[in-house]
Amino acid sequence: MGFKEDFKRAMQETVYGNQLDAEEAVLEAEEASEVAEKVKLSAKKKKDEMTESHSVPEPVPAKATPAETVRPVKEDIPAQAVHETSNVTVISAGTIIRGGIESEGAIEFNGELVGDVNCKQEMVITGKVEGNVTAERVLLQDALIKGNISCHTSANISADTQIMGDLVVRDARIDGRIMGNVNAEGAIIAGETAVIVGDITAYTVEIQKGSYFEGKVIMTGPSEEKNRLFDKFPKMV
Repeated sequence: MGFKEDFKRAMQETVYGNQLDAEEAVLEAEEASEVAEKVKLSAKKKKDEMTESHSVPEPVPAKATPAETVRPVKEDIPAQAVHETSNVTVISAGTIIRGGIESEGAIEFNGELVGDVNCKQEMVITGKVEGNVTAERVLLQDALIKGNISCHTSANISADTQIMGDLVVRDARIDGRIMGNVNAEGAIIAGETAVIVGDITAYTVEIQKGSYFEGKVIMTGPSEEKNRLFDKFPKMV
């Protein structure tokens, strides 16, 4: 009896011990798997953080800015100069006005006028005017003017323009026909199609080949220059 009980007890301990060992092995394997998963997740997290820290941000497109408008500077008066002015009075062809015109802005005149014009800015005339014209700048194209023209800055007179009256300007380019005196503080240029019947008074005068001029030319300048050029003679008044 004692031997059998001892043998039975030994067998139970062996079986139970093996079961316990197996259960402990399973637990250890599960714990090892969890540790491995945690290590894997930690490594992946570090890799993602390193990728984000070294990633190049996408460029932000610059805001579009409107192009600046640059206006060309020209000595002559272009035909489109008046159209660039915000305040323009346009008088169309076929319009007849009897009486004076005054304007703070620019004028584009294509009709017929009997009366004086006083324009504070540029004035383009392609029509007919019987009266005096006063403006900051003047452009005459195929115009017919019977009256005096006073221009504070420059005047440009096309080849198909005719003027019967005096012209007072700072500078002028003349390619048309003028019967009257021309007075300028600066330069007068008579182109090859110009016809001037009258006297010219200006600081500088250029009469190109092909033009017709009948009158006298007086070039203004400091009297000191005259005295310097003729220093061997007594001083001239």
